[in-house]
Amino acid sequence: MLIIAVKGYSQTRTSTTKLNENTIVKDDSGTVLTYAIWQKLLQTGEYQLKKPQDSTFFTIYRMNAAQKVMADERKRKLAESMPRPRLSSSFKDGENLKEKNIPTLMAINTI
Repeated sequence: MLIIAVKGYSQTRTSTTKLNENTIVKDDSGTVLTYAIWQKLLQTGEYQLKKPQDSTFFTIYRMNAAQKVMADERKRKLAESMPRPRLSSSFKDGENLKEKNIPTLMAINTI
C-alpha cells in the first residue's frame, strides 16, 4: 500500500513558470502590459500576479488589505527561514550600516 502511494506521488507534476521579459501579463481589462510596466507595478508591493487555470498568460491585480497582510506574513516567514549571511570582516555582527559608509559603497559599485 505504501509503494502505491509513493508511486502515485512521484508522478504528480508541478510546473513553475519563470517570469521574464517573455512572460505575457494582462491587466483586468485584457490589455497586455510591457515587462517594464508590470515589473514596476510588482515592485510597489501593491500588486500580484495570478495565472488563470490552463492559460498561457498572467493577470496582474491590486491586492486588498487582507491580501497585503498575507503577503507580508509570507515574506516575513521566508526571511526568518533563510540562513544568516556569513560573517564579514568589513561589518561587525549586529552593527547597522552607517550613512558615512554609503558613499564609499556607491563609489565601489561605479568602478
